Amino acid sequence: MTTHRGSPGLLRSFSLRDYPGYGRYPFNVPLLSAMTGPIEFSPLTVITGPNGVGKTALLQALALLAGLPALGGSEQFPRRSSPVDDLADLATLSFTPPRPRHGFHLTSAIHHLEEELDRQAAADPDFLDAYGGQRLSELSSGQKALAVMTHRFRPGGLYLLDEPEAHLHPERLRTLANEINRQVAEGSQFIIVAHSVLLVTALDTPTILEADDTGVLRHVGVRESHLYASAMATLGPSP
Repeated sequence: MTTHRGSPGLLRSFSLRDYPGYGRYPFNVPLLSAMTGPIEFSPLTVITGPNGVGKTALLQALALLAGLPALGGSEQFPRRSSPVDDLADLATLSFTPPRPRHGFHLTSAIHHLEEELDRQAAADPDFLDAYGGQRLSELSSGQKALAVMTHRFRPGGLYLLDEPEAHLHPERLRTLANEINRQVAEGSQFIIVAHSVLLVTALDTPTILEADDTGVLRHVGVRESHLYASAMATLGPSP
Protein backbone atom coordinates (compact mmCIF):
# COMPACT_ATOMS: atom_id res chain seq x y z
CA MET A 1 0.00 0.00 0.00
CA THR A 2 1.19 3.51 -0.77
CA THR A 3 2.36 5.55 2.19
CA HIS A 4 2.16 9.33 2.21
CA ARG A 5 4.75 11.64 3.71
CA GLY A 6 3.62 14.52 5.87
CA SER A 7 0.13 16.00 5.70
CA PRO A 8 -0.16 17.80 2.36
CA GLY A 9 -3.40 19.47 1.36
CA LEU A 10 -5.74 17.26 -0.61
CA LEU A 11 -8.75 17.93 -2.78
CA ARG A 12 -11.38 16.04 -0.81
CA SER A 13 -14.59 16.59 -2.75
CA PHE A 14 -16.53 18.35 -5.51
CA SER A 15 -20.08 19.51 -4.83
CA LEU A 16 -22.83 21.25 -6.81
CA ARG A 17 -25.28 23.52 -5.03
CA ASP A 18 -28.65 24.66 -6.35
CA TYR A 19 -28.20 22.59 -9.49
CA PRO A 20 -30.27 24.36 -12.17
CA GLY A 21 -30.83 21.43 -14.52
CA TYR A 22 -30.00 23.49 -17.60
CA GLY A 23 -30.33 21.62 -20.89
CA ARG A 24 -26.98 22.85 -22.21
CA TYR A 25 -23.37 21.82 -21.76
CA PRO A 26 -21.92 21.23 -19.23
CA PHE A 27 -25.08 21.05 -17.12
CA ASN A 28 -26.61 18.36 -19.30
CA VAL A 29 -23.78 15.82 -19.03
CA PRO A 30 -24.93 12.67 -17.20
CA LEU A 31 -22.19 12.67 -14.57
CA LEU A 32 -23.22 16.13 -13.32
CA SER A 33 -26.98 15.70 -13.65
CA ALA A 34 -26.81 12.38 -11.78
CA MET A 35 -25.06 13.88 -8.74
CA THR A 36 -26.96 13.46 -5.47
CA GLY A 37 -24.07 14.41 -3.20
CA PRO A 38 -20.37 15.30 -3.25
CA ILE A 39 -17.89 13.38 -5.39
CA GLU A 40 -15.07 12.43 -3.03
CA PHE A 41 -11.43 11.91 -3.97
CA SER A 42 -8.44 10.11 -2.48
CA PRO A 43 -4.74 10.84 -3.07
CA LEU A 44 -5.01 8.62 -6.18
CA THR A 45 -8.40 8.54 -7.89
CA VAL A 46 -9.18 7.01 -11.28
CA ILE A 47 -12.45 7.84 -13.03
CA THR A 48 -13.60 5.37 -15.67
CA GLY A 49 -16.73 4.81 -17.69
CA PRO A 50 -18.19 5.13 -21.18
CA ASN A 51 -17.48 8.08 -23.44
CA GLY A 52 -19.85 11.01 -23.27
CA VAL A 53 -20.89 10.78 -19.61
CA GLY A 54 -18.94 13.89 -18.56
CA LYS A 55 -15.61 12.70 -17.17
CA THR A 56 -13.69 15.36 -19.10
CA ALA A 57 -16.17 18.06 -18.08
CA LEU A 58 -15.61 17.11 -14.44
CA LEU A 59 -11.83 17.42 -14.80
CA GLN A 60 -12.24 20.80 -16.50
CA ALA A 61 -14.43 22.01 -13.65
CA LEU A 62 -11.93 20.79 -11.05
CA ALA A 63 -9.10 22.58 -12.88
CA LEU A 64 -11.08 25.81 -13.07
CA LEU A 65 -12.09 25.82 -9.42
CA ALA A 66 -8.64 24.77 -8.18
CA GLY A 67 -6.95 27.47 -10.27
CA LEU A 68 -4.97 25.01 -12.37
CA PRO A 69 -3.99 25.75 -15.98
CA ALA A 70 -6.42 23.91 -18.21
CA LEU A 71 -3.92 23.34 -21.01
CA GLY A 72 -1.55 21.49 -18.72
CA GLY A 73 2.18 21.44 -18.32
CA SER A 74 2.95 24.87 -16.90
CA GLU A 75 1.46 27.43 -14.57
CA GLN A 76 2.63 30.05 -17.09
CA PHE A 77 -0.12 29.22 -19.57
CA PRO A 78 -3.31 31.28 -19.35
CA ARG A 79 -6.51 29.33 -18.89
CA ARG A 80 -8.87 29.51 -21.87
CA SER A 81 -12.49 30.29 -21.14
CA SER A 82 -14.96 27.51 -21.81
CA PRO A 83 -18.60 26.59 -21.14
CA VAL A 84 -17.40 24.88 -17.97
CA ASP A 85 -16.77 28.36 -16.54
CA ASP A 86 -20.53 28.52 -15.92
CA LEU A 87 -20.06 25.95 -13.16
CA ALA A 88 -17.94 28.33 -11.10
CA ASP A 89 -20.89 29.92 -9.31
CA LEU A 90 -22.53 26.57 -8.56
CA ALA A 91 -19.68 24.24 -7.63
CA THR A 92 -17.55 23.96 -4.52
CA LEU A 93 -14.28 22.19 -3.84
CA SER A 94 -13.39 21.00 -0.36
CA PHE A 95 -9.70 20.84 0.54
CA THR A 96 -7.77 19.51 3.49
CA PRO A 97 -5.48 22.51 4.19
CA PRO A 98 -3.09 23.68 3.07
CA ARG A 99 -4.25 23.80 -0.54
CA PRO A 100 -1.74 22.50 -3.09
CA ARG A 101 0.46 25.31 -4.40
CA HIS A 102 1.17 23.84 -7.80
CA GLY A 103 -0.13 21.35 -10.31
CA PHE A 104 -1.76 21.17 -13.72
CA HIS A 105 -4.61 19.78 -15.76
CA LEU A 106 -3.31 17.81 -18.73
CA THR A 107 -5.92 17.47 -21.44
CA SER A 108 -6.10 14.62 -23.93
CA ALA A 109 -5.14 17.07 -26.73
CA ILE A 110 -1.52 17.20 -25.61
CA HIS A 111 -0.19 17.69 -29.14
CA HIS A 112 -1.56 21.25 -29.12
CA LEU A 113 0.98 22.16 -26.43
CA GLU A 114 4.04 21.77 -28.67
CA GLU A 115 3.89 25.15 -30.42
CA GLU A 116 3.13 27.05 -27.23
CA LEU A 117 5.93 25.33 -25.32
CA ASP A 118 8.43 26.11 -28.07
CA ARG A 119 7.38 29.78 -28.03
CA GLN A 120 8.03 29.87 -24.30
CA ALA A 121 11.42 28.24 -24.85
CA ALA A 122 12.40 30.87 -27.43
CA ALA A 123 11.74 33.61 -24.88
CA ASP A 124 13.37 31.84 -21.93
CA PRO A 125 16.43 29.61 -22.54
CA ASP A 126 15.93 27.88 -19.18
CA PHE A 127 12.27 27.08 -19.82
CA LEU A 128 12.90 23.65 -21.33
CA ASP A 129 14.78 22.47 -18.24
CA ALA A 130 11.35 21.61 -16.83
CA TYR A 131 10.84 19.19 -19.73
CA GLY A 132 14.20 17.44 -19.77
CA GLY A 133 15.99 20.16 -21.75
CA GLN A 134 14.70 19.16 -25.20
CA ARG A 135 12.12 20.81 -27.46
CA LEU A 136 8.92 18.82 -27.65
CA SER A 137 8.98 19.15 -31.45
CA GLU A 138 12.12 16.97 -31.41
CA LEU A 139 10.37 14.15 -29.55
CA SER A 140 7.99 11.41 -30.61
CA SER A 141 4.38 11.78 -29.49
CA GLY A 142 4.96 9.23 -26.72
CA GLN A 143 8.15 10.90 -25.52
CA LYS A 144 6.39 14.26 -25.67
CA ALA A 145 3.47 13.11 -23.54
CA LEU A 146 5.72 11.47 -20.97
CA ALA A 147 8.00 14.53 -20.79
CA VAL A 148 5.12 16.95 -20.25
CA MET A 149 3.75 14.83 -17.45
CA THR A 150 6.72 13.48 -15.53
CA HIS A 151 9.06 16.48 -15.77
CA ARG A 152 6.39 18.76 -14.29
CA PHE A 153 5.41 16.57 -11.35
CA ARG A 154 6.50 17.91 -7.96
CA PRO A 155 5.84 16.53 -4.47
CA GLY A 156 2.70 17.98 -2.93
CA GLY A 157 1.06 18.95 -6.23
CA LEU A 158 -2.43 18.37 -7.61
CA TYR A 159 -2.49 16.75 -11.04
CA LEU A 160 -5.54 16.15 -13.22
CA LEU A 161 -4.80 13.84 -16.16
CA ASP A 162 -7.31 13.24 -18.95
CA GLU A 163 -6.59 9.93 -20.70
CA PRO A 164 -2.80 10.11 -20.28
CA GLU A 165 -2.53 6.70 -21.94
CA ALA A 166 -3.65 8.10 -25.30
CA HIS A 167 -0.11 8.69 -26.60
CA LEU A 168 1.83 6.04 -24.68
CA HIS A 169 2.78 2.50 -25.59
CA PRO A 170 2.71 -0.14 -22.80
CA GLU A 171 6.29 0.33 -21.61
CA ARG A 172 5.84 4.09 -21.23
CA LEU A 173 2.53 3.47 -19.48
CA ARG A 174 4.42 1.49 -16.85
CA THR A 175 6.96 4.31 -16.55
CA LEU A 176 4.16 6.82 -16.04
CA ALA A 177 2.42 4.60 -13.47
CA ASN A 178 5.66 4.15 -11.53
CA GLU A 179 6.21 7.91 -11.47
CA ILE A 180 2.64 8.56 -10.34
CA ASN A 181 3.03 6.01 -7.55
CA ARG A 182 6.27 7.68 -6.45
CA GLN A 183 4.72 11.14 -6.50
CA VAL A 184 1.69 10.01 -4.48
CA ALA A 185 4.07 8.58 -1.88
CA GLU A 186 5.73 12.02 -1.80
CA GLY A 187 2.43 13.77 -1.07
CA SER A 188 1.03 14.56 -4.52
CA GLN A 189 -2.56 13.94 -5.53
CA PHE A 190 -3.75 12.60 -8.89
CA ILE A 191 -7.23 12.49 -10.36
CA ILE A 192 -7.09 10.56 -13.63
CA VAL A 193 -9.63 9.82 -16.33
CA ALA A 194 -8.49 6.56 -17.90
CA HIS A 195 -9.60 3.85 -20.30
CA SER A 196 -6.44 1.74 -20.02
CA VAL A 197 -6.60 -1.34 -17.84
CA LEU A 198 -2.81 -1.59 -18.09
CA LEU A 199 -2.37 1.84 -16.52
CA VAL A 200 -5.00 1.26 -13.84
CA THR A 201 -3.60 -2.11 -12.78
CA ALA A 202 -0.08 -0.64 -12.56
CA LEU A 203 -1.18 2.06 -10.11
CA ASP A 204 -0.73 1.45 -6.39
CA THR A 205 -4.15 0.99 -4.70
CA PRO A 206 -6.12 3.63 -6.59
CA THR A 207 -9.66 4.62 -5.69
CA ILE A 208 -11.71 3.76 -8.78
CA LEU A 209 -14.90 5.68 -9.51
CA GLU A 210 -16.75 4.01 -12.36
CA ALA A 211 -19.57 5.81 -14.16
CA ASP A 212 -22.41 3.96 -15.84
CA ASP A 213 -24.28 5.15 -18.93
CA THR A 214 -26.48 7.42 -16.79
CA GLY A 215 -23.50 9.10 -15.11
CA VAL A 216 -23.95 7.46 -11.71
CA LEU A 217 -20.57 6.87 -10.05
CA ARG A 218 -19.76 3.87 -7.89
CA HIS A 219 -16.64 2.72 -6.07
CA VAL A 220 -15.26 -0.50 -7.53
CA GLY A 221 -12.15 -2.61 -7.25
CA VAL A 222 -9.97 -3.04 -10.31
CA ARG A 223 -11.22 -6.56 -11.00
CA GLU A 224 -14.84 -5.51 -10.41
CA SER A 225 -14.71 -2.76 -13.02
CA HIS A 226 -16.21 -2.92 -16.48
CA LEU A 227 -12.83 -1.69 -17.71
CA TYR A 228 -11.16 -4.86 -16.44
CA ALA A 229 -13.98 -7.11 -17.63
CA SER A 230 -13.84 -5.60 -21.12
CA ALA A 231 -10.08 -6.09 -21.30
CA MET A 232 -10.38 -9.72 -20.23
CA ALA A 233 -13.16 -10.32 -22.76
CA THR A 234 -10.98 -8.87 -25.51
CA LEU A 235 -8.10 -11.16 -24.56
CA GLY A 236 -10.40 -14.17 -24.52
CA PRO A 237 -10.13 -17.27 -22.31
CA SER A 238 -6.73 -18.58 -21.32
CA PRO A 239 -5.54 -21.58 -23.36
